[in-house]
Amino acid sequence: MVEFLIKRPIAVFTTFIALLVVGLVTMGLLPVSMLPTVDIPEITILVDRPESSARELESTIVQPLRRQLNQVGGIEALKCATNNGHAEIQLRFKYGISMDMAYIEVNEKIDGAMGYLPRDMDRPRVIKASATDLPVFYLTINYRDTTNKGVYSADFAGLGDFCTSVIKKRLEQLPDVAIADITGIVKPEIVITPKPGAAEVYGITAEMIRRTLESNNVTLGNVVVRDGYYQYNVRLSSGSLTSESIGSILIKVGTRIMRLADVCTINTVSQNMSGLYLENGIPSINIAVIKQQESRMDDLQLTVNKLLNQMKREYPALAFKTSRDQTMLLSYTISNLKQNLWLGGFMAFLVMFFFLKDTRTPLIIGITIPVSLVICMLVFYLTNLTINVISLSGLILGIGMIVDNSIIVIDNITQHVARCDALFKAIVKGTSEVIVPMLSAVLTTCSIFIPLVYLSGMAGALFTDQAMSVSIGLFVSFIVAITLIPVIYLLLYKKSQKKWFTDRLLEKISWNNIDGFYGKGYDFFFRNKGKFAVVVVGLLVAGVWLFKILPQERMPQTSETALVLHLDYNRNLHPMGSATLINRLMAELKNKPALWSSYIGANQFVMSKESGASASEATIYLEASDEKSLGKLKREISEKLNSQKEISWEIGKPENIIEKVFEKNEAPLVLHVSNRTTGEMPTPAEALILLDKVAGSSGYRLPAPVLQSVFLVEPDVEKCRLYGLEPGSAVQALKTVINRFQISKILNGSDYLPVSVSLPYQSLHQALNNQTVMSAQKTEIPLKA
Repeated sequence: MVEFLIKRPIAVFTTFIALLVVGLVTMGLLPVSMLPTVDIPEITILVDRPESSARELESTIVQPLRRQLNQVGGIEALKCATNNGHAEIQLRFKYGISMDMAYIEVNEKIDGAMGYLPRDMDRPRVIKASATDLPVFYLTINYRDTTNKGVYSADFAGLGDFCTSVIKKRLEQLPDVAIADITGIVKPEIVITPKPGAAEVYGITAEMIRRTLESNNVTLGNVVVRDGYYQYNVRLSSGSLTSESIGSILIKVGTRIMRLADVCTINTVSQNMSGLYLENGIPSINIAVIKQQESRMDDLQLTVNKLLNQMKREYPALAFKTSRDQTMLLSYTISNLKQNLWLGGFMAFLVMFFFLKDTRTPLIIGITIPVSLVICMLVFYLTNLTINVISLSGLILGIGMIVDNSIIVIDNITQHVARCDALFKAIVKGTSEVIVPMLSAVLTTCSIFIPLVYLSGMAGALFTDQAMSVSIGLFVSFIVAITLIPVIYLLLYKKSQKKWFTDRLLEKISWNNIDGFYGKGYDFFFRNKGKFAVVVVGLLVAGVWLFKILPQERMPQTSETALVLHLDYNRNLHPMGSATLINRLMAELKNKPALWSSYIGANQFVMSKESGASASEATIYLEASDEKSLGKLKREISEKLNSQKEISWEIGKPENIIEKVFEKNEAPLVLHVSNRTTGEMPTPAEALILLDKVAGSSGYRLPAPVLQSVFLVEPDVEKCRLYGLEPGSAVQALKTVINRFQISKILNGSDYLPVSVSLPYQSLHQALNNQTVMSAQKTEIPLKA
């Protein structure tokens, strides 16, 4: 084979040039990501029902869902967490099953359970975890002039609508963006409030307004009418109800017919908030940009930056800012690995240049290294591998063997030339002799890495790319060594075997000192064989001992310039109340962060598993200028929060793709407390007593359970029947006073706009003491009765 190739150098060079061109093209097409595309064997189901308590949600919704989901195949663990208005069901699967099929099966089970669930509830959201779900970066949008742009203002509600309908869609139109997830928006709501005295004079009630709106907000559908040979679709409609036309609706009050605007005040206001996003203390809109799996990160960064620059020119009143940019981390990591890869090849070339004392030999190897790497990229493309940290580290591991194959072929040819063989014969014989030993060496090395493919769990999925890249690099270098190197060697040494000028310079460098040092060391060790045998055994014992005592970690420690602070104030706070406390905490810090942002309460991200937090909870991201400043900031925050015993808090690292893949499922020690006798949850007092006993006996510091104070208002059913009232009427009257009572929805563009009835705000105690409800006998009954 070698003789056949040497006689056809043009064919060999043409083939390799074609492979190089195709390889360079495919290098620009290979997806670039931090880690290989792997499915995390986890599915999360999120249930939102704001009006339900935790116990009601658990018994009416979570338990039927859990019974259905237990039938899904391949489940390793099923965990549920239920809070007021929100529940989360986490399914952990055995690694190796198809997550796409599991996702379909989970959705089928949820659809099957919907018949057992309340009809007015929204369908639970199903989120399939993936390493590519982590946002590439976050885009924050706000007004440049933040004065009088409060979160409850009409301006801010309009900004949320604009970001949802314009900016979010423009981002998702980019080919490299999978989804633009948005939070922080405040949705509008139409509130109808009876004018002072209207309820007493005209008898206006929330039920009366609801019936009037429903009768004017009806879509009657279509009918088909036949006319001879033809038939026509006739659309019947009562007219579309809009936010502007609500005031013109006619309402019958006794014997009079009046416009709704004559007896009620109609306003468009912001809906009640369950969450809020702050950027440096200012309410803002936050968009998480998630890339397509097959996209290149640098292409995404280029297109998004181009779009942002365009939107900054088109919308000068808005401020756009990106934060937590994963592209910077990825670009730095990938460029660092690429630099190490090429630098390693260059250093190997220099070492050979000085030690082989022949300029042409390192030149041949210097050609084969980039040729092998470019062809490796082509094989990556054909085998659906991506450029990531794992695959590039595999190439770096294999670059030593890539050089070794070339050195072996060249050195063996050189030995045959030194024996005065003819050049052509020396190349054929020297290359043929080492084909089998080199193939054995390649297979031996591959036998170390190929078993990584069969590792179980996430580690096996990740390190498959490393095993594949090492094997590809070795086999490509083997093919290059036995095909391309003989042809190049023949061309370089064919005309003259005289030494080049650089060869004579290299020969002047004396290596005798190195050879002499090695010989003396060799003699010294063999004169003291017994002593050094004892030293070797001692080192082996010490190595085993050190292996057992060395600390074990999932990932190595890295320098950080950002932290995440999780806060729970353990109070019944409104999101704006939590925002005030957080702004106060940030203002009191002496070591100011360079940038901070906060998610307060529930977020609106579709892809987030943390959308059910209470208004007293917050996640704060803080960035410092350097690692030293971050340490000072962390210590100061810890000191301030330690002095406030009622606050639960925890400081952690910002989530990145590596943390997401290797996240721990739970704490090292989890204590489950339950009342074995009754099967009920223990009272807070019982739980605290037990926690104190466990902490005292074990030495662990156990946090106290987070508690919440609630008002319990229960209608007296007997008295309601006595006064001719439905219990629901009393509850509805109370809701209308202390909160907005939603009575209808109208279509506003592509979205539905809630319509609610509200009375002038009163506290709970004021409403119970002052508010009345109309009985069937047209008698006003005080709620406190």
